[in-house]
Amino acid sequence: MIRTLKIYLTKELLKATLLATIAFTLVMTIFAVIEPLYKEGVSPKQALKLFGYIAPVMFSMTLPIAALFGTTIVYGRFSRDNELMACRASGISTVSVLTPAIGLGVVVSLTTFVLGFYVAPKLLGASERMIKDLRQIAYNKLMRQQYIKFKYSDIYLIFHADHVEPNSPWADGVIILDYSDPNNAKCLVASSAKLEFYKRSGKSIVEFYPTNPTVFQQNGENIGIAEQIPFRRGELPTIKNKPKFYDWYKLYQTLKQPESDPSIATKITRISRQICSFRFYDEVARQISTHHKYILTEIAEGKSSIPLARIVIHANRTQIEKKGRICLLPAQPTSKPSSENTASGWSRNKISITQMRNGKIECKIWASKASIKASWDRFRNTMVAAVLLEAVSILPAGESPENIRHQKKYILGPFAIPKNIISASKDISADTIEQLRTTAPPKIREAIRSLFTKNIPMLKRKVWAEIHQRLSYSISCLLMVMLGAVLGILFRGGEILTAFAISSLPSAAVIILILMGKQLMTNPKIPSMAYGATAIWAGIAALAAITIYLYAGPMRR
Repeated sequence: MIRTLKIYLTKELLKATLLATIAFTLVMTIFAVIEPLYKEGVSPKQALKLFGYIAPVMFSMTLPIAALFGTTIVYGRFSRDNELMACRASGISTVSVLTPAIGLGVVVSLTTFVLGFYVAPKLLGASERMIKDLRQIAYNKLMRQQYIKFKYSDIYLIFHADHVEPNSPWADGVIILDYSDPNNAKCLVASSAKLEFYKRSGKSIVEFYPTNPTVFQQNGENIGIAEQIPFRRGELPTIKNKPKFYDWYKLYQTLKQPESDPSIATKITRISRQICSFRFYDEVARQISTHHKYILTEIAEGKSSIPLARIVIHANRTQIEKKGRICLLPAQPTSKPSSENTASGWSRNKISITQMRNGKIECKIWASKASIKASWDRFRNTMVAAVLLEAVSILPAGESPENIRHQKKYILGPFAIPKNIISASKDISADTIEQLRTTAPPKIREAIRSLFTKNIPMLKRKVWAEIHQRLSYSISCLLMVMLGAVLGILFRGGEILTAFAISSLPSAAVIILILMGKQLMTNPKIPSMAYGATAIWAGIAALAAITIYLYAGPMRR
């Protein structure tokens, strides 16, 4: 008889839980799909794919609530129809009647654990990556607002197109604005441009190929070919790896080796690039101090057959600035170039630069101020150097001194940094970086200090918060289902919905405490993660205490 009763209750619980799960999951998934449909304008095919990604994630969230609803309804009706009273009269204890609910709670708890630690994180990451498809987001924004903003390094671009077609790589009526310098904006105008999308080093890149472009800038000065190159490329936003996308193995590996996490690896890479820049500046300073000159070679662009340009910089002193560049200094205060120093190509009160190609001099340049800046070129995937000049005088080879051209600012580059410096700074580990905390320049020391005192501890906080949240939520599922069954029995009659509402209150309180505890654990202003962990598990402990009391007290009477 007891076996038949348990089978009957199990069937009713599964039926009610299944129907509630389907209803709750469909509603939650539809609302989750509507937002990216409106914001990003995904296609119907992508919407169906997105629905398939999000549905299992929502299932892991709605299953405990649906099980709670099902147990409350089933046991509330069981009590209302006096079936519980008949069982007691037959000598069947209330705890025995509640056994199917406990079994359902265990199944729901284990299912939530597996989904939370292994399935949902991967599907959630896949859904967000699909929403942020670089080609789709670019065309949708161009069609909706006719422009896209890009930012990479210290360059800020706005790409405008009058008309685009999603199935065509061409855009019509193109204007590309470089507003990196608010006082001297640069603009490229073309009747059309071809767009190509690709990924490089985890970055989403779009390249523009304008048709017969016209380039000008705000102050009316001409723009050289080297300065047109930044107009041709831009970087789209990419999905960042977050602990909420990590499964159990990735969470464990991140705690064990935080430097393997993409966010920390990126920080280490940036520090290694700063070290590379510092070593390059040190090499420049030694060469200038010893020989009063330094030679830079142009970077080869693809398989071009044009000989590489080379510049010879003549200076007397150097000084490393806080802005992350090395300043080249003349021996005396600056003055206007005379015909004498123009002919000789060297002036003690000016920075002198000789630009050569294939062993022949192309032009000579004098500048009152000059500096060399090393930076990471994301598109060439290497460190490069640029020469920044102010108050510039340019004399092409073979021209007379009367034909000197003057410019306020001029940029030369990009140039290659010596391979031995790049290779020595390329494979720097976290342990090696930590050893440089006392010997590196102040800017690098601050970056290293921030890495080990802020970035890595914060990552560990987020990982521990994810583990505590997922584990506590899985355990709370068992307690919520057990509590729902008890409250369904206590609030019998026509108050089934009231019983469900009452049983939802402690469950909602537990979920709020879990979320609040997670925020406390990831808050850097809170001195210890113990405060957040206490908030998370205090709710679980209170829910467990209430459930145990009801099972040990009223349910045994």
